[in-house]
Amino acid sequence: MKKVETQGMNVSLNSIEKRYDQRNVLEGLDLKIEEGEFVAIVGKSGCGKSTLLRLIAGLENSNGGTIELDGNTLSGLNEQARMMFQDGRLLPWKRVKDNVCLGLSSAGSKEKAIQALEQVGLKDRLDDYPSQLSGGQKQRVALARALVHDPSLLLLDEPLGALDALTRIEMQGLIESLWEQRKFTAILVTHDVEEAVAIADRVILIDNGKISINQPIHLPRPRQRTNPDFSMYVEEILARIMNRKSKNHYSIVVNQESPIIS
Repeated sequence: MKKVETQGMNVSLNSIEKRYDQRNVLEGLDLKIEEGEFVAIVGKSGCGKSTLLRLIAGLENSNGGTIELDGNTLSGLNEQARMMFQDGRLLPWKRVKDNVCLGLSSAGSKEKAIQALEQVGLKDRLDDYPSQLSGGQKQRVALARALVHDPSLLLLDEPLGALDALTRIEMQGLIESLWEQRKFTAILVTHDVEEAVAIADRVILIDNGKISINQPIHLPRPRQRTNPDFSMYVEEILARIMNRKSKNHYSIVVNQESPIIS
């Protein structure tokens, strides 16, 4: 299999404001993501997590502030990013390989599709239709469709939310493995705090339109869920989301770049 080299990008959000009618969703949000970093964004429903991804993708415009990609201000669609959603959004009348080829020029598209499907473990299903696949397999196809464009930035909007627990853990491992191989920048929106701690370098909590936790995860990969420190991170972040006192004897300090749990 041909090795794919992908370079990540730096993402800088500067005083981002977003409103829908008279409702403020994001208020003066600042966030810097380094090239090749994997960041997870968590928070209650309606806090602006998915809105933030759409702004970074260039699918929506902010009401204030700027988004910079490798120092260049984003205006319009982010051509270097690809987005993966909770539902695979596959075209049911197209075969797997043709779904993966969507948006590619004809030259070499079949070979790239086969390579991407091989990376997600579905090379033997390239002539199937989506209806012949399980939920997890459909999400693998959606992941292959995103990776076939060699994105510098992968935006993941609850991509595993509809999967059963075992398939979800398997997909988490696959995404982490491909990120380590390709070194793209990744931003994951999830309601699952364990998922965020399992695969992200840093977990961001959005609350009332602002970042209330900016937590680096200092655990070796692959992450072991039986590790007491893993449980400690999960408990601390969940406690902040639910506005309750943690059972641990640690504290989280808001918006620091240095290790936050002390």
